[in-house]
Amino acid sequence: MEKQRILVIVILAFFGIFFWAAFEQAGVSLTFLAEQHVDRVITAVDFTIPAAWFQSVNPLAILIFAPFFAGLWLKLKDMGKEPSIPLKMATGLLLLSIGFIVLVIATKSLDGGASQINPLWLIGAYVLFTFGELCISPIGLSMVTKLSPARFTCLLMGVWFLTSAVANILAGQISALYPDPSQPTPYLLGIPIDSFTAFFMIFVVMSLIAALILFIIRKRLETMMHGIK
Repeated sequence: MEKQRILVIVILAFFGIFFWAAFEQAGVSLTFLAEQHVDRVITAVDFTIPAAWFQSVNPLAILIFAPFFAGLWLKLKDMGKEPSIPLKMATGLLLLSIGFIVLVIATKSLDGGASQINPLWLIGAYVLFTFGELCISPIGLSMVTKLSPARFTCLLMGVWFLTSAVANILAGQISALYPDPSQPTPYLLGIPIDSFTAFFMIFVVMSLIAALILFIIRKRLETMMHGIK
């Protein structure tokens, strides 16, 4: 039973890599997008929003929506309909994918020759990323403490955070594919990443496939958790 529960931690931590590799684009490619292609000028007060301020959307959204998500899980629990840990995490990956779909839609105009997009597109994407994070981060930390044997809790919590380190490395590698007209066109698996649509579709596909796989295997993972909710 302990071995199976530990295996569940490892499997879910592995899926977390795909989430964080996409989520951490906030500090690289999305900041480039905000600086170069988002209309940050508020003409009414003659003020230009610093690109770094968009990084504040995520923590602000956490403060606003974390109580809602906590209340939602409790409400569903009282109704006997609370999703399992794997299903919550699959939902988080799906929400992340939807957030990048928003960016794909927004940046189509840039590929068509436009120079800027409305900042609300980027803010909306960040909010969706935060919804996904609220289904992944606190759920994952709780999952580790619940499933790990007491003598291994610290070690397995380290495994959980190790996946974040791996994801950050991966995020940096993928961000190098960000479209730059002054550089040669990069390729990923033989596919040219020559537009914003192609670039952001990487994260749509990556997170969506991870969500679907996790959704498919969730029943098996729930069995391996041996009653842990």
